[in-house]
Amino acid sequence: MAWRIELAESAVKELAKLDEQVKRRIIQYLRLAGLFSLFTNLKRRTRNPPSAFLWKSRGFWFILNDSMMRIIKNNMPWNIVINAPYRLVRDRIELIKKVDVGVEVYFNNDVIDVVDDGHVKETGRILRGEGIECSVHAPFMDLSPGAVDKAVRGITKEKLKKTAAMANLLGAIGMVCHPGYDKWRFGEAADLWLKGAVETFNEVLAAAGDGFPVMVENIFEEEPDTLYELLRQFDKKNLHFCFDSGHFNLFTKVSLETWFSMLGNNIREMHLHDNYGKRDDHMPIGRGTFPFRELKAFLKAHRESLILTAEIHTEADAVEGIKNLKEYVA
Repeated sequence: MAWRIELAESAVKELAKLDEQVKRRIIQYLRLAGLFSLFTNLKRRTRNPPSAFLWKSRGFWFILNDSMMRIIKNNMPWNIVINAPYRLVRDRIELIKKVDVGVEVYFNNDVIDVVDDGHVKETGRILRGEGIECSVHAPFMDLSPGAVDKAVRGITKEKLKKTAAMANLLGAIGMVCHPGYDKWRFGEAADLWLKGAVETFNEVLAAAGDGFPVMVENIFEEEPDTLYELLRQFDKKNLHFCFDSGHFNLFTKVSLETWFSMLGNNIREMHLHDNYGKRDDHMPIGRGTFPFRELKAFLKAHRESLILTAEIHTEADAVEGIKNLKEYVA
């Protein structure tokens, strides 16, 4: 059977921009839409074919062109997850299914030291069997990826690398880490933090493996400069940015527009929660003062590439947090 390859040049460019996480999501969407889909390089069928999306419907193979790409992007379901500690994930599966979201699994410092590989692998199998997608949040208490002290940095590396291994066993779609920078500890020595953080995240990415995205999250940063410099060291590698709305509301000294102009192209996940700018309350969106209206245009433009985490810290507020987030992006 000879396959005819017809792919608009603009579609080729559009596909080339996508990272593996986004490709997997589009494939999943096509499957949910009742279409058999795959990425293929067709070398077995043609001499010099382009990589392309193909799908089969009623016995016919079709090429995904740029117009179809836009339609799919605009209609893909949002990738929404709720945070939960690893020790509670299995007990909360029915609740997660009820609210129809995925889960961001948090491994704290103690759990990551003692967790059993087989238990994690089985948890991943259970989640997949229930149709629940998952991401991972790495431990962060006392850890410092850019620590000047080599022993501290060494402990940090080992915990983050083990978390990356557990994320792969779970079948997670990504992992969030805290970068560990704040001006009160590093002051004018941001270059020392950057040197250590680059070393740490090079090792973490190697442990995570090709195609697995790792995201660094804004915590105490008052402006995006240090994160921008860190991500610049990993251009074309799989280190990305997780924007946290609550932390932005607490610590930023510059506008949302400034953050997004510098880091918008690197955003792969958002932790969406609210506060009044006084404490890290992790309330459902809409309860506090974060300017969520200013996020709308960005979310619409990047729908297919984002994980949206309703990062609510009290179980009593979790259902409201998911409800508010779903209504917000609807």
